[in-house]
Amino acid sequence: MNTDYPDWFISTIKEILQSPVATPKKPSLIFKLSQEAANHNKTILQAHGNSLQEYIRSHKDTYISFSSEFWSPTVLQKLLCHHPNWPKLNKILEDGSNWPVSPISNRERLAKNRELIERGNHKSALK
Repeated sequence: MNTDYPDWFISTIKEILQSPVATPKKPSLIFKLSQEAANHNKTILQAHGNSLQEYIRSHKDTYISFSSEFWSPTVLQKLLCHHPNWPKLNKILEDGSNWPVSPISNRERLAKNRELIERGNHKSALK
């Protein structure tokens, strides 16, 4: 059969689609702007050494856990292990990702926006 994809591809997709997906549970943090919520969350975070990362890691079955919106890395590995960036993506799915949080100047922000507009869509988006 002449295809544009490897023989294992369709069966792997079917296997992934048939994989059970647990509905994430609600975390114990309260997402409200109130003194009561702040006190509650402070107590919870103190129990985790004031580390949000440690709290998230200890609540993998909740919707705030890293990659909770995806199939588990174990399931995705069946498909993505062939991709050269799979190890990096797997680490992000397991441990979360780090994004720069330092402020940038308005000039830098506008320059970056212009750069992205000039670049346009990724070439793969044209297919």
